[in-house]
Amino acid sequence: MNRLSFEAQVLNGYKEVDTFFTAFLDNFTAMNDLSSVQIKAIMEIYLRKHISMKDLCTRLGMSKSNLSPVCKKLEGADLIRKTRDYHDQRIVNLELTEKGAEVIEVLQGEMKEYAQPYLKRLSDDEKEVVLKGFEYLAKVLNK
Repeated sequence: MNRLSFEAQVLNGYKEVDTFFTAFLDNFTAMNDLSSVQIKAIMEIYLRKHISMKDLCTRLGMSKSNLSPVCKKLEGADLIRKTRDYHDQRIVNLELTEKGAEVIEVLQGEMKEYAQPYLKRLSDDEKEVVLKGFEYLAKVLNK
């Protein structure tokens, strides 16, 4: 396989996966009165248990001035908690509240239900290949 063909296939695969998950998130956000950015923020906080505002900005590709109002709304809805770092008061750390964790649990359940009809089509071996591919791609991208 030549390099251009591989890159084009990766881009096409990304677009297909992104379209699939965007459709799901659009539906979930509409039903839960949350924006897609808010959902992505609480997902990142959930995955890391505890993250600084600066690191969340980096993970979401947003500036602090754009992310601050998102976090303010999430805090107002009692989905996240902001705390100052004990050693450096300039650092703002974020963590999920119990209510935020419940939203993630609902999201995961609905995601599983949404994806299940598609995933049922895969054999166990094919599922393993998909997982290994994602793991390897994530590893390469994080180097």
